[in-house]
Amino acid sequence: MIEFKGECGHTIRARDEDSGKIVRCSYCGKEALVTRQAQDDLDLLFDQVEQTGSYDAQATKVGQKYHKTKARQEKRLAAGKPANAFDPFDIAMKMTYVAVIVILIVVGYKYVPGLYKSLTGESSPPPKVAKEDRQQESNNRSAPRKRMGLMSESLNSQQEGVYVSSVPSGAGIYHLAKTSVTGSILDDPMANKNVRTNRALRLKPGRHTIAVAIRINEAELMDLPEYKKLRRDIERNDADIDKKIRDYFVPDGSVATRVEKLRGALHLVRVFECEVDSQTWETTTAMFLPRKLTPKDTIEHLPRNSSYGFELLQAQRELDFYQVPSDVQTYVEDALERVGVCSYENKEDGSYRLFKIDPVNGAVISRRVNP
Repeated sequence: MIEFKGECGHTIRARDEDSGKIVRCSYCGKEALVTRQAQDDLDLLFDQVEQTGSYDAQATKVGQKYHKTKARQEKRLAAGKPANAFDPFDIAMKMTYVAVIVILIVVGYKYVPGLYKSLTGESSPPPKVAKEDRQQESNNRSAPRKRMGLMSESLNSQQEGVYVSSVPSGAGIYHLAKTSVTGSILDDPMANKNVRTNRALRLKPGRHTIAVAIRINEAELMDLPEYKKLRRDIERNDADIDKKIRDYFVPDGSVATRVEKLRGALHLVRVFECEVDSQTWETTTAMFLPRKLTPKDTIEHLPRNSSYGFELLQAQRELDFYQVPSDVQTYVEDALERVGVCSYENKEDGSYRLFKIDPVNGAVISRRVNP
């Protein structure tokens, strides 16, 4: 049962199913719209006026809302439509209001200092640690100690031999179990061959000669500064070509650098003599790089991956001892990580020092080499 007051002030009673319909007042005979909520709101207005003799703004808004609703419903009834129709715009507006309120709450909760504590009485949640920082901290705790020496392959400490590499890699390796070789190693029938850098050679204790050969038209060589001029001099067989070759390439500890022909093709060859002791490993790295490159430019021609591990502090002490400038040390350390060797020129006297990394324990060693 719905009860509401008509315009005459008389109470009108209607059935629940008559909500939104027009009924006639039994007292004055005028038609009235059956509505529950709007009339309840209007009752509040009438009750307030009767009790206080005044009204407030909110009550006025309630009355205005009632008359607007009544007029809208009467218009729909006159058009033969239901009084209470679905209004999508009204629902959308209400959802918009709710969304704005939620956003304001979230923003205030997250960004207004002290709001979290004032609302909940608890301390603010601890600041989040960046994912990278957490990962780094986890690595520092759980990661094993960095491997020292050659990391690209394992060298059995109970064996002995020489790890032969080159820049650029892929050069041919030729080995003779003797030293003071005067002729060509590439054509020597006793030489071990058909092996390319980078490779660990298992050798017996004693003195050995190792030659590393690369074709003169190797693509990476052709990209080196002033190399094309050197190649033309080589192919013309200039009288002082051996000196030109020696002066072009950076000292790397080799005892000779020359041109040899193999299967009809000219090769640049760097020859090394080494002493292999029992249960020790040596390194030989043929550097086919021009000595005129700056340390920074040299790095651009080295492999990008790190192949050697060593104690950085020890390396820095060695570089400081030999008075390597601090702005150059970074490039020397980078070269040692990539290829395990770096040739440094002392600008004061023109001497060269070869820094190397022990392939087994990562110790930093150095020796003076002929320029």
